[in-house]
Amino acid sequence: MTYDLNSIDGGFLREEGGLLSLRSDIIRDMGRASDRELLSILLPGARSCDIESVVSDMYKPGFDIDFCDIPDEMRKMLDASIEIGRRLGRRKSRILLDTEDIYREVRHFASDEKETCIVVALSGGGEMLKTYVVSVGLLNKAVIHPREVFSDAIRLRAAVIVIAHNHPSGSIEPSQDDKDITARLVKVGQLLGIKLLDHLIFTDERYYSFREHGLI
Repeated sequence: MTYDLNSIDGGFLREEGGLLSLRSDIIRDMGRASDRELLSILLPGARSCDIESVVSDMYKPGFDIDFCDIPDEMRKMLDASIEIGRRLGRRKSRILLDTEDIYREVRHFASDEKETCIVVALSGGGEMLKTYVVSVGLLNKAVIHPREVFSDAIRLRAAVIVIAHNHPSGSIEPSQDDKDITARLVKVGQLLGIKLLDHLIFTDERYYSFREHGLI
């Protein structure tokens, strides 16, 4: 038997003049909503024919939102929603394997006007346990203390950490202070049994990896 998932526990939508909108009822359990209803939440006020176009295509082999017969703005919204869902799904047991993964994790801090130091704590298998801010400093300097860097990592029983901080100036070259604190954190990590895998200095467009440059 093939179940029609769009008919199970539905009834959250109303249709007016070819447009779909949510009823005034609050959907308390999104797991009960049909595909059609979930798409209508993502695309408020969409035409029923557009929603049906996506629903009819989304379970076909090789489904690609780019080829759906829907307006460009709807396609962009769905693309963004799918990407967010993909990232949240990975986060539940997210494996960060390379520098690019770490950079994507912290890049949104690049717009901060002050230097912000972030720690990404990882398990021995590279699973991301937590990303946390340890200090926010001045325009060109953040005070990074080993106590704050390793406190959550110890509590989470992390095996590895990566530290990263933005450079509001736009330069990604490490200062002597950056090099000194990195060397200090490597030594503290060795004592604690938590390896400092890398230190990234980053802007919105690029990053500098201590590990890639042989400094760790």
